[in-house]
Amino acid sequence: MRLTGVSLIAIAMGCSMAGAQEGVAPAGSPDETLLLDPIILHAASGQKCRKVASPNGQDTDLPLCIGLGTERDGLPGATMDRAEFGRLPTGARVQDVIKRLPGVFTGGGPGEDKDARVLGLDKEYTRTTIDGIQLPDGGEKREFNLDRLSSSLVESVEVIRSRRAEMEADGIAGRVDIKLRDIPREREIAVQGAVGAPEGGDIQQWHSLTAGGMLNETFGAQGAVSWSKVPNIKTKTKTDKDGVTLAETEDEVKDVTSTDFLGDFLWQTDDTAVRFKPTWLNQVEDKDKTKAKYKSDGSFNGSETEAESKTKRTVGGAFSVRHDFDEAFSVFEGATLDARVAYYAGSEDKDKDKATYKADGSEEASKFETEWEEKNDDLLQGEVNLALPFEAGGAHNILKTGLLAKYKTRDKAKTKAKAGIPQAAGEKDVYALEEITIAGYVQNETEFFGAVKITPGLRIEATSLEATSAAGMTSDGDAIDLLPSLPFEVRFSEDWALSGGIARVVTRPKFDLLVPWETSGSDRTTIGNPDLEPERGWAYDVDLDYTSPHLDLGAGVFYRWISDRIEEVATGDEDDDGNPIYQSQNVGDGWTAGVILEERVGLGLLGLEALEGFSITSTQTFARSRLTEYDGTKRPFKEQPDFWGDVALVWSDPDARLSAALALNFTSEITSSGDNGDEVRDAELTLDAEVDYRLTDQITLFALAENLTGTERVKRKADGAVEVEEGARSVYVGLKGSF
Repeated sequence: MRLTGVSLIAIAMGCSMAGAQEGVAPAGSPDETLLLDPIILHAASGQKCRKVASPNGQDTDLPLCIGLGTERDGLPGATMDRAEFGRLPTGARVQDVIKRLPGVFTGGGPGEDKDARVLGLDKEYTRTTIDGIQLPDGGEKREFNLDRLSSSLVESVEVIRSRRAEMEADGIAGRVDIKLRDIPREREIAVQGAVGAPEGGDIQQWHSLTAGGMLNETFGAQGAVSWSKVPNIKTKTKTDKDGVTLAETEDEVKDVTSTDFLGDFLWQTDDTAVRFKPTWLNQVEDKDKTKAKYKSDGSFNGSETEAESKTKRTVGGAFSVRHDFDEAFSVFEGATLDARVAYYAGSEDKDKDKATYKADGSEEASKFETEWEEKNDDLLQGEVNLALPFEAGGAHNILKTGLLAKYKTRDKAKTKAKAGIPQAAGEKDVYALEEITIAGYVQNETEFFGAVKITPGLRIEATSLEATSAAGMTSDGDAIDLLPSLPFEVRFSEDWALSGGIARVVTRPKFDLLVPWETSGSDRTTIGNPDLEPERGWAYDVDLDYTSPHLDLGAGVFYRWISDRIEEVATGDEDDDGNPIYQSQNVGDGWTAGVILEERVGLGLLGLEALEGFSITSTQTFARSRLTEYDGTKRPFKEQPDFWGDVALVWSDPDARLSAALALNFTSEITSSGDNGDEVRDAELTLDAEVDYRLTDQITLFALAENLTGTERVKRKADGAVEVEEGARSVYVGLKGSF
């Protein structure tokens, strides 16, 4: 949708420095009369640069767009930029921004929320990119954890539900694209710092510094550094099958220290631009967990302790070149040629010790376990695109074609020892993968009468994957997908717009499922499946939007047809010990469909003086799904809620010095099918708040409170057992400024 999720109603009077950074004039300035509109709508990403194949003479004073990847433009979805999420309760990491987008909710344990889930589907159906590139991360589901990046380094976030042929097709639900802060036209320094503490935890803090700008018309540079230390505290209790008798308790403290460095260097002339964007992301997690066990009569039955240290690092960069052709090349006059090559290396190292104690407190030395794990990922990606504008039949066209090549590797090694004795590595614990993707596309954007735009296109993606297990077993698979797409946009008036699209899409399997491995547990044996087919589907999306100075409304409809759904199932076979064998297989075909609604109101339109300065925004997503297994069994998709939404209230005083925001997120009950029947996760409600006070035109004091509701995650097992997990409340106080 053009409406941006819970982009909470930009109170146009620049109530925080985030607004000031985007050019909002301070109260009392000559431009003050321009600030009375209580809602600012951002339909684009906020990147202020000249797009490819733009008409001659259009925005010639802007720098050339380069190294940003493709943008949503008129596709169904939503965009939120810094001017908007700066007015919301926004914490240290980017998940605090993404959870405000419509049609998206974030997964993970209470207080973590580090997985993006578009349309409520599992995270494996969503692809998260940074400037259009999917950076390597340690997850098996091809996800990028949202806590890896500081929110202070982000220019905008987009959820893109539909797609054009120029976009990669992987990710059936959609894509979340994070745009990094652009080089400002004027030299600028932006700083932010905050300290606080969660309930029962150590001091937490986060700080950032961004400095840069265009040195002249030719050269520009920017550097950014962010550092945060955020402890995550969780408690968990489990009851026995009667739902009452205490079976286990867990206390976990995880200190997460993140350091981010980003660089941005630009050289340009009137028709050529070169850009280099290096990246260094480092995150260290130190976790301590204690588990206490109890007998059915309530007596203490021993305990376990775990100490784990994990380091995740991503290092690399992207180099981009763009050239705009002039009249000297008559065939290509007005055309744009751009190319980008990127390389990123990711690593994840983990060490864990686990000790077991008897009820009398003595340690069971024979059960002491140590574990070491290492993952290494490399991504090499190159792309080239040519865009050629032309007029035909009274319509303006942009013909675009391009090629992409991507080479990705992963190596995983995991070792265990028990009582100091090395254990044999499981075949799933050691593997190597190589994946090659080659893609090409052609599309043509045609605009009629300045109001109707269609962009038919065809993309071809060919993938080749080779996997090697610990035992030296190898497997390989090749796939070629023809991926047509037809997005459209119709603007009926200044206030009304309709956008939509039809596209063929895919979701490629988890990495570790493709390795030929076998692992045995106490009650089952699980095996890999190198013969898995990607899940393929059709994506249908339509958004209708109404925008006006005080009222924005949006309604979107989505439908996904998904074939060859992948789930872990019992094969019907047994191992030598009589235990059932499980395997991830293509189990059936299904669909998910729903409605996304958005409402944003500047309450001043009611004409009541008491409501001046108040704005309210809400989004609601309703979803249903049905999977038909190959044996005829029908059931909903796993882990998808029927409803989720949010509402936020923003207020600014008449002098634009004091502002306050409340943001509420809600997710309905989630039912999933387990081996022993349906399991239920209770509905969840989370409330965040922020108060800003502008000390000067450059400096703002703020207070942020997260998880005021002390949200509990309650899971009710099919056998009657209940698991309750609770995250801590957190409060910060800090300063932010722009100079």
